Amino acid sequence: MRCGDLSKILCAWRFTHRNRHETITIVRAMKRGLSSMERVLPQQTLCDDASLRRYCRERHIRLAVLFGSWAQGKGRQGSDVDVAVLPARGCHPDPLQWIFDFQEFFFDRHVDLVVLRPHTDPLLLCEIFFKGRPLYEDVSGVFQAERIRAWKLYLDTAPLRRRRKSFLEAFIERKRRDS
Repeated sequence: MRCGDLSKILCAWRFTHRNRHETITIVRAMKRGLSSMERVLPQQTLCDDASLRRYCRERHIRLAVLFGSWAQGKGRQGSDVDVAVLPARGCHPDPLQWIFDFQEFFFDRHVDLVVLRPHTDPLLLCEIFFKGRPLYEDVSGVFQAERIRAWKLYLDTAPLRRRRKSFLEAFIERKRRDS
């Protein structure tokens, strides 16, 4: 049984029956071909939800998104936690301090923090908003609005990616001919 609002749930698997959780973890590990159960860390211990929400409100963070291996249910004992944050307009974050602060919420796991800005790479935005899960939204719908914005930026920059690809292919071809 899952706890909380499914659209905002932090941890993919929170079960009231411990044995059921362990069974699913074992089945997932076997499917991945893992030789040791010690490599799989139950996601129910991923983060301290209440403290994270309080911190985001106090620091004027509009949105916090979990992405990467933990968001996809593939986090391991040594995996870092990838988090993207969207500060409110006029908020000038200290990214290094935020990294240290976020590590506390994720029980001292290494945190890779992306502070979302207007110039954030569209490919990174798509990774965050199409494979990530919202941890915190100051107003309902912020995640969905940013997801749409990420998709539009991705489409708008497609010609630039094609040009870059053709430039790199031409560069490689010139280097092959020259050597």
